[in-house]
Amino acid sequence: MKFLAALPHPFAESERYLSGEGVQFGDVRQARVGKTEAAGTPTLLQVDQDGVVKRTWVGKLTSDKEREALDATAYPRVARSAGASGALSGLGQSGGKIEMIPFRIGKARFTRPLLRFFAVALLGVVVVTAPAQLRPGEKLLRMMEADRVPDAVMTTNVSVAGKTIECGLWIKWPAVMQPLAPFPAGDDWLRQTTVTLFNRTNKTIVYGSLIMDFLDTGDCRTVPCAGAMIEFGKMPAIDAYNGRTGKPLKPNYPDMPPLDWKPLQPLVVRIGDHMDAIERSALTTLMPVTEVTQVNLSRSDFYFSDGMRWNGTFSVPDPEHPGKFKQLPYGYFPGARGRNLPPLYPP
Repeated sequence: MKFLAALPHPFAESERYLSGEGVQFGDVRQARVGKTEAAGTPTLLQVDQDGVVKRTWVGKLTSDKEREALDATAYPRVARSAGASGALSGLGQSGGKIEMIPFRIGKARFTRPLLRFFAVALLGVVVVTAPAQLRPGEKLLRMMEADRVPDAVMTTNVSVAGKTIECGLWIKWPAVMQPLAPFPAGDDWLRQTTVTLFNRTNKTIVYGSLIMDFLDTGDCRTVPCAGAMIEFGKMPAIDAYNGRTGKPLKPNYPDMPPLDWKPLQPLVVRIGDHMDAIERSALTTLMPVTEVTQVNLSRSDFYFSDGMRWNGTFSVPDPEHPGKFKQLPYGYFPGARGRNLPPLYPP
C-alpha cells in the first residue's frame, strides 16, 4: 500500500514539518485542500486503485480508532518507528502547528485528475502554521475541531467581553473558514469568554462538555500542557458508569441539574460560570489563570436524554456492559443531516 501526505504548503516546508515531527511518508505532495475533496484536517483516507474512498478517519482519534486505522492500512511500517505517537496521533492531536479546517468527503470517488497520485493512498491533509507570536496584551483562542456535516453540536460563535473573536469557526459550508486572529483583552479574558453552541439534532441534550488546553504551559504535542474540562448538565443514569471497571461514576458536580437543550436551539456557555473547573486544574500549579494568553478549545462529549452519546460519532449504551457503548452506523444522524449548517452566527 502506498502512503501519501498532501499538504497545502510548498514541498520543502512540508518536508521540514514532517521531519520535525518524526513522521515519515513515502510520498509528500502539495495540494490545495479544496481540490482534494477531503477538505478536513486531520483526515486520513484509504483509497483503492479506482480512486474510491473505502475508509475515512477524521480528527483526533481515540485509541480504538487509531488501532483500527493502523490495522486497516498497515501503517505501523511507516509510523510506529517514527515516534511522536505515530503519525496518526501526531496529526490528530491539537497543538500550536495544526489547525482544523472544515471537511467534506466526496460522494464516492476522487475526481479523475487526482487519481494519478491518490490511488491506494492514505491521505493526511494537514494545515501547518507557525506558533503564535503575540504582542503584549494580545490573546488567542483556537477552535480545534472544525464543525462537520454529521456533527450533532456546532460552535456558532465565540466572544470575549461581548465582542465576537476570530477563532477558526466554520463560516459557510463546505470550506469557508473564519480567520484565526489575536485580539486585545485584559487579564480576566477567560472569565469574559462566551461560547455559543447549536443543537442540530431532533433530540434533547442533557449534558455537554468542552475541553480547554492552555498553550502557555506546553504545546500539547511535544510538551504536555495543562487542560480543563468545562461541564454543563448531568449525564443520564444509564451512561454514568466507568467504561473500564463498570462501576458507577462519581459526578464532579452532583448537584448540577440536567440540561433541557431542545432540538435546533442554541446554548450559551459562559466560561466565567465554570472558573472553578479551571482553578482546580493543573494550570494553577504552573501559572496564574490571569497570565493565560493562548487557549485551544474543543467540543468533547454530549449526551441525549435517551442515553445516546455524541463525541464525534453517535453511539448508544450497551446494557450488558455498563460504561461501554455501541457505535451507530457511519452516516447516522438524528434529524436532518444536511440542514442547519452555518452561517448561524453574526458576521
